[in-house]
Amino acid sequence: MCAKGFVWCIGGTMDKVRAMNEHYLQGRDALVAGNVAEARDAFVEALRQEPGNIRARIGYAMSCQSLKDYERAVEAYGEVIQRAQQAVPAYEGRAACYVEMRKAELALADAETVMRLAPSNTNCRYIRVRALKELGRNDEAIAESNALLGMDPEYFEVRFVRGTLFMARGEWDGAIQEFSIFLKFRPEDVNALRLRGVTALYAGLHERAAADFTEGMRIGGEDANFLARRAQALRALGRGEEAARDTQRLFEILDAKKNARTRET
Repeated sequence: MCAKGFVWCIGGTMDKVRAMNEHYLQGRDALVAGNVAEARDAFVEALRQEPGNIRARIGYAMSCQSLKDYERAVEAYGEVIQRAQQAVPAYEGRAACYVEMRKAELALADAETVMRLAPSNTNCRYIRVRALKELGRNDEAIAESNALLGMDPEYFEVRFVRGTLFMARGEWDGAIQEFSIFLKFRPEDVNALRLRGVTALYAGLHERAAADFTEGMRIGGEDANFLARRAQALRALGRGEEAARDTQRLFEILDAKKNARTRET
């Protein structure tokens, strides 16, 4: 429970919420169902009818955030904070937007506010990890991620960030381990497969690398970068004919892109 008796989560306890208009309820249901644009429009109408409805304003901010309209989301979260300075979800949401906008210092400030108001909030620790990484404060980011995993060992999203942090340190085994844990939860994440494959190349684990690039292209389709990396791994394994086929296909893709640009001009 936060300031003034509001239940801040969108699906909060209904008997503690009064005078919620029809458009707010439509927005809430649409947001829960994943119909984000519909939710945003309903919250806009709710706020037109009842500008002081803080729950509707948070819903609007969350909708904008989900639609990657971070500027509007930040503005809406800020309006909530002006009305209720201990609105934890507003600080948390704004911090997440600031990370996406690459405004790491602002993200850290909001995350620290959340940690002061709600020390057990794991989402803001994750935001802190990302912001610290963005600022190049990698040791602090790893320490923060350790604290987060101590609170919630199943918070798998932080494993991806930890993988990139270990890559930056040249700690290939640690990076591969983190990407592998992440991929248990998100086995079709092409970017994680790519980074684990690249790390495996650096570590001399060429079978692992070739397998990751193959799986990445199975999921995401042919990709010049994946083909080039897989050819590198295959050559290291002594599989020259397969590497040559990848290289030939790579040149075909690059030539096709070059011809397409020429036609456009």
